Amino acid sequence: MHLALVRHGRAGSRARWNGSDQERPLDARGRRQAEALTSTLLVLQPALIFSSPYLRCAQTVAPLSENLQLPVIAESALAPGGAAEARDLLERLFTGSGSRALVLCTHREVLVDVLPALAADQGLSLPRKPPGAKGSAWVVDVRGDQAGAVRYIAAAP
Repeated sequence: MHLALVRHGRAGSRARWNGSDQERPLDARGRRQAEALTSTLLVLQPALIFSSPYLRCAQTVAPLSENLQLPVIAESALAPGGAAEARDLLERLFTGSGSRALVLCTHREVLVDVLPALAADQGLSLPRKPPGAKGSAWVVDVRGDQAGAVRYIAAAP
């Protein structure tokens, strides 16, 4: 099984956006990042795609969803402020997903909490300050209920 933790693509300046932050969409670069990430994640053949309910996260995984004809499952645990819930979600997915590949799209605030916790729980090696640019992903190879290798997929320019 593979577990891909995706940081949403670039969505432009929060300060320049007049609406709700939950509705802030990807900008042109973010849409390119989503397309580029899709071609990389297709290799995993995910069975499920989860996303923060924020529009920019759903838009980041939308091309993958469309390509695979899978729904994007909105998961509030992946929204900002949901780090503890996201850790619980990952634990449930690790033990209950069998051999299916999963993609989860979230925010920096969640990733900076979840990645080190996942690494500590699973004995994974991460850089001291792991990268996590917008539009990037971490892919964890899982064998049984234990993580094996972890690799970083850099964001498209």
